Amino acid sequence: MNDSSICFFTCLTSGYDSINHFDETYVNGNLIHVITNSTELGDVRSTNVIFHFVENKFESNVVYNRWYKFWPFDVLPAFQYYVYFDSNILLDWTNLQSFLNNSSLSEFNSFFHPSRRNLLEEAIYNLSISKISKATFQLFRSDNFLKNYYNTPITENCVLIYSENYITRVLAIDLLNFIRLYKRDQLVLVPFLHYHKLNYTFFEAKTRNFIKKLEHSSTNSLPFGLQFLYPFYSFMKYNLLKCRLI
Repeated sequence: MNDSSICFFTCLTSGYDSINHFDETYVNGNLIHVITNSTELGDVRSTNVIFHFVENKFESNVVYNRWYKFWPFDVLPAFQYYVYFDSNILLDWTNLQSFLNNSSLSEFNSFFHPSRRNLLEEAIYNLSISKISKATFQLFRSDNFLKNYYNTPITENCVLIYSENYITRVLAIDLLNFIRLYKRDQLVLVPFLHYHKLNYTFFEAKTRNFIKKLEHSSTNSLPFGLQFLYPFYSFMKYNLLKCRLI
């Protein structure tokens, strides 16, 4: 796949993550687009990082991020494929290019979650770390449409690969509203794609050998001792909730 036909991009809003790691060594000659509503992005030391400042006309930075995560085409038009990655992701560009060149891609492509098996587990996990509220979880449990997908494998969505034709603007707005309702795109994306019979492929998590996740800035801001204990605390809380709710 020709590099000029691929758009590598992320979406960054104020106060969430830093992209200080986007230096010349990391970028390694690749062109990276950053859609942002912030002028406070840290010290980016690469001429290959292109910023697209877009005013936030949504009700929150989260909704702004989700819109451009799934619909960047107004800002970044006319590429064959788009590779979205969370800003706390380090990409191995060689392995990523190998994956793109050697995989049979659909119009929309993502990767199965490496640790949580299905939609219900994902909802419980998000409740356990306060990514969704108890009210949102109760709404999730009462949603007859989503109940059909409780045992469906989910995707992680930290890296997405898609073409401009994977969805219409009208459906993209519907997807955004669905995400607004349940706060997390991991809770709605797979049911949405399936229900609308969109052209998608989910790859096994083990094929993501080009991804290294960094901690979110919110976790890094914790005292060192709490940073060390946080994964254990989250794991215990999640498993206690899962035993109670499943």
